[in-house]
Amino acid sequence: MNHASGFNPPNLDPLDTWLEDLAIPMPLRLSRPKDPALTILKKSLHEVIETTSPSLDVMTQALLYLRIGSMEPAHSHVQDATWGLGAYIHGVLHRMEQDYWNAKYWFARVNDPELTHFVDVHIRRAATGEGRLIGNWSGPAAFVDMCQSSSDAGRNGQQEHLVQLALWEWQALWEIAKQKNPR
Repeated sequence: MNHASGFNPPNLDPLDTWLEDLAIPMPLRLSRPKDPALTILKKSLHEVIETTSPSLDVMTQALLYLRIGSMEPAHSHVQDATWGLGAYIHGVLHRMEQDYWNAKYWFARVNDPELTHFVDVHIRRAATGEGRLIGNWSGPAAFVDMCQSSSDAGRNGQQEHLVQLALWEWQALWEIAKQKNPR
């Protein structure tokens, strides 16, 4: 505990463990709100947050709900964000919703070159480390185009590649969120 301010920073270790145990791939689309599997995941995540990290900021919570494909409460946490991490998460949510124009709108509002550079570098390093080609990754707006193209053409062969890119993108955002929530 930081005795000077009385602030007790969130403990992210249990959340990291919960994420490591998560046995689902990174979703490209949002889950149906009434999906029983999503309901179980949301309850589990909520319990971990409440018991271990009740002071966790809403942007980080939004990012966690995004990881399991849940529109709410992720969207309500970021809907008032006007730039930075909140706008980026908002863009990902709309991409997952297949609201591609709106996703690009929110990515344009990010207006944080350090954030987008960090995500780009993370994805390129992850791809290089795994010996994978990352296709034409050139930022979140281009990734929206890739997802839309795949969806419009019904190209299931690209799905594994897109899921991997989405996971690397999410991992970069998680690292940023962890930096904003020092232990």
